[in-house]
Amino acid sequence: MKYFYNSNTEAYWETITDPSDKTVLAYPSGTVEVVKRPSYLHTYSNNKWVAPSTEILNANLAEAIRGKRNSLLSSEVDRVVSNPLRWGDMSEEKQAEWALYRKALLDITDQGTFPTSVTWPTKPE
Repeated sequence: MKYFYNSNTEAYWETITDPSDKTVLAYPSGTVEVVKRPSYLHTYSNNKWVAPSTEILNANLAEAIRGKRNSLLSSEVDRVVSNPLRWGDMSEEKQAEWALYRKALLDITDQGTFPTSVTWPTKPE
């Protein structure tokens, strides 16, 4: 396996190269062989991979948490609270539990330790 980076396009790729294969085309100008990229968040500078800043790591983590939250809202909450038959069959106590769960999911980004640590609410039964 070989790893390449092109500084002009900021493109990174991995390839299996057979040295005896004469059909391999030349890589674009600015392409250099590099060591394997540690993560997709690393950037290439001064001939080495640079670790992402805390700000970038936190932004990436926040995006992942919002994605999980949005998935829970659509897969667990919406199918219950948006269904008039299901909602109508619930007691007021159960409706309140689901409403609190939904609100807690929406407010996950308001937690003081977000995004480095979040407490996920418990889904009503």
